[in-house]
Amino acid sequence: MLLALWAFSRGSKRLHDYVWQHPRFGPYVQDWTLHRIIPRKAKVAAVTMLSVSAIYLLLVTSLPNWAKLAGCTIMLMVATWLWVQSETNE
Repeated sequence: MLLALWAFSRGSKRLHDYVWQHPRFGPYVQDWTLHRIIPRKAKVAAVTMLSVSAIYLLLVTSLPNWAKLAGCTIMLMVATWLWVQSETNE
């Protein structure tokens, strides 16, 4: 959602405002934009999905090993960055 808001802010004020005011996603986007806070449950959901994606990448795809390693390394870096960001107890 953060990437979408950034892209929308560059291209479409209407879509930016839609995401910003969305009843479900808006508070998360506003917390990040205004206070650099990511709720714990959002972190857990994101890291869980990254883990599932890494397992799928390693076990199911037929990509070369270097591509699997690169994908898993990027996912690990994103998960690490995400986890060290400030959080709320929501």
